[in-house]
Amino acid sequence: MRVKLILPALAYATGWTEAEPVWNDLIRSGALGRARPALEWGLGQPG
Repeated sequence: MRVKLILPALAYATGWTEAEPVWNDLIRSGALGRARPALEWGLGQPG
């Protein structure tokens, strides 16, 4: 599941590693369901 790779990478890249439990809660709650395509698209863009 790509989201489990993207979110920790995003948190690490932003220095927001302490938020990992928050990311996990969002994943479990499904709150990222709508945001996932936009997040993947944004991270997939060059630069």
